[in-house]
Amino acid sequence: MGRDCNYYYMNDKNHLNFGTNTKKYQINPGIREPLGELSDIGYDKINPEQALESAIYFSNQYDPSKSLSLYAGLRYSLYTRLGPSESYQYALNKPLNKDFITDTLSYEKGASMATYHGPELRLSGRFSLPNLSSLKMSYNRSRQYIHMLINSASLAPTDIWRLSGKYLVPQIADQFSIGYYKNILGNDVLEFSVEGYYKLIKNLVDFKVGADLQFNKNIETDLLQGEGKSYGLELSAKKSDGWFTGWFNYTWSRSFIRLNGNFSEERVNGGAFFETNYDKPHYLNLVTNYKFTRRYSLSLNLIYSSGRPVTYPIGKWKFNNAESLLYSNRNAFRIPDYFRVDIGFDVEGTHKIKKLGHSFWTFSIYNVLGRDNVYSIFFKTVDGDVEGYKMTVFSNPIPTITFNFKI
Repeated sequence: MGRDCNYYYMNDKNHLNFGTNTKKYQINPGIREPLGELSDIGYDKINPEQALESAIYFSNQYDPSKSLSLYAGLRYSLYTRLGPSESYQYALNKPLNKDFITDTLSYEKGASMATYHGPELRLSGRFSLPNLSSLKMSYNRSRQYIHMLINSASLAPTDIWRLSGKYLVPQIADQFSIGYYKNILGNDVLEFSVEGYYKLIKNLVDFKVGADLQFNKNIETDLLQGEGKSYGLELSAKKSDGWFTGWFNYTWSRSFIRLNGNFSEERVNGGAFFETNYDKPHYLNLVTNYKFTRRYSLSLNLIYSSGRPVTYPIGKWKFNNAESLLYSNRNAFRIPDYFRVDIGFDVEGTHKIKKLGHSFWTFSIYNVLGRDNVYSIFFKTVDGDVEGYKMTVFSNPIPTITFNFKI
């Protein structure tokens, strides 16, 4: 990755920043190898993916007064998906489906497979208010050329990264935000803020019904892209001085997507908006630290969040003597809420200035309550009955001891 930037100081009120940058993306989607000679699995691989993103940008920080600060920036990005690789051709006026593959195109190393470009705008303003408070507003447009694919319906969800290409187009987001910030008891002693945002997204990625993302060479046939929207409100407080320090954060947020393609297999939940896989309305995080003396301190970490959406089987039906499951609408249910408490106790060495090194011990317990937080829910058919299972990770308290030494 390369970057060339320049700063130009016009006067006390204007600060210009401009330049260029280049990024190179490289992804290895996967290799499948047999474990031994008796394995039924043969060697196979999905072609690596690579792309180049270049951009030019310009911004200006304008401070007309001590109480007002304005920022405007413009970035223009150019993205090119590069070979070597292969791309499938599909029949016109048909959905992207393996049954409609008509040809395979091969691209040599460095050849352009797909190109996308466009502007990204950033605007923000800060207005200082009396009594150590301020009001901030912003708008920004961003383009995302790399995609993380998560299928929450699998037993153990795995993150899969893919690059934009001929069929998987970049995601474009427009976000608006406004926030109020206030310092209490002087600067950097107690900070409080409340911020709201609203985001509109184009080409948000989701999946067809029954999608299989693991080692999929035609992954575009299982992907869908639609419009998304999200909004939320965040409250936070932070105390950074004194024997008792810490911070508190609570977020209420919602995230939705609509998949309403031209063909029935490209529509989900009738083409209406529904919750995305990462929609968690409530999230709370509390971190505190209390110093008994200069050498001994106790810390507490508390995390709570709503369970993410999932799709459940709600019935069974028979056709030609074959029994199949009937599923609810996409993401109509949720896994149980997440709650975890961690504690830690730090013991520092003596604070002598002249010593060989400084050391301290940390004694901690992760998930001290031993709560069975659910990671995923999956279903199996056993003797004709559908049974549900919960998968948990680290369901017991986990004690740790850490020794740190600095010279």
